[in-house]
Parts: sequence; structure tokens; C-alpha cells
Amino acid sequence: MHNKKGNKLSIFQKMFLCSLMFLVWSILYYFSPIHTFFSLKNFLLGFSSGFGVLVVNYFISRAITVIRRKENVEYRDYVSPKISKLFDSTSIIIVINIFVAITEEYVFRSYLLSYTNSLFPISLSIAINSIIFYLAHLNSKIVELIIMAITFSLITIYTDNMLTPIIAHITNNVLSVLYKKKLSIRYKKAFRA
Repeated sequence: MHNKKGNKLSIFQKMFLCSLMFLVWSILYYFSPIHTFFSLKNFLLGFSSGFGVLVVNYFISRAITVIRRKENVEYRDYVSPKISKLFDSTSIIIVINIFVAITEEYVFRSYLLSYTNSLFPISLSIAINSIIFYLAHLNSKIVELIIMAITFSLITIYTDNMLTPIIAHITNNVLSVLYKKKLSIRYKKAFRA
């Protein structure tokens, strides 16, 4: 991690950021309408759901790529050089993704899903949650984000445990980062020659 001057963060700054993350998680956990508790079944369900969403989204992305190529839309197989530089510090990106995944799951699945479930039928509640999840990301990958939101909402409702969607989201994010890191290495090798 770098500060505004481009220097590495000091140990004090890193400790402050970690403390801040822990404080945010503690507040979210304490006030969460859906509890978080460990069970091997929920952990495995979360891991397999996160991996499954990643695989499904990979194939959707590949299908969209094929469609774009048939329509002569320019599209690169490899990650751009800017993203390639970003993934030089993979461990930092993974830590940030874990923080974001936990925070998003509490906000979207624990608070928002619980609130909309109290007002609407489950199917409408999941639809509202998915649309708001997409809008919060404002990303071109609408189908992939909607699939993620629906899957994570369903496993939250099924297990009534926040650990499951948190593990699913972390699995998806971390594996995505590692895959993009692999692509960035491939990109660097391809364009060095």
C-alpha cells in the first residue's frame, strides 16, 4: 500500500487501517439482524457457492467475449498494463477484497435483505437486493453481479447465517484476484517480446 506521496505506508498507518476495519466489522456484527456463527456445513456451502459463482461468471464472460468478437467489437484477452501494475501487490489486493466482501455482505445481505424481506415477498426482496448490489458497483458486468447477488441472497436465506455468504464472497473475490494476477503475468510475458 502506498500513501499519496508514493511511499509505502508506515507500520502505524497499517495498524490504524486494520483497527478501523476491525471497528467497522464489530459494529456491523453487533447490530446485524442475521447472526454469524461457525459450522462446517455453512463454511463448505459458502466456499462451494463462491467457487461456483466464479466458474459460472467466467463462462458468461467468455460467452460475452465470443459475441463481441462476432460483432467485431474490439476486446482484449489480457489485462491492461494499468491493471497489471495494480496486481504487483497481490497480497494487499486480497486483504482489501476480504474487507470489502465482509462489509458488503453485512450491508447487503444482513441489513438490506432483512429489511426488504420484512416488507416484500422473498423473490421481490432478492430482486431489489440484487439490483441495489449491482448499482453499488456500477460495473459493466451486470449479469455476473446479479448472479452473485441472487446466489448470496439465497444462501443467506437458506442458512440464516452470515458466515455462508461472507465465505462465498471472499472465495469469489480472492480467486478472481488470483486469476487476474495470472492474466497480468501472461500479459507482461506476451508484450515483453
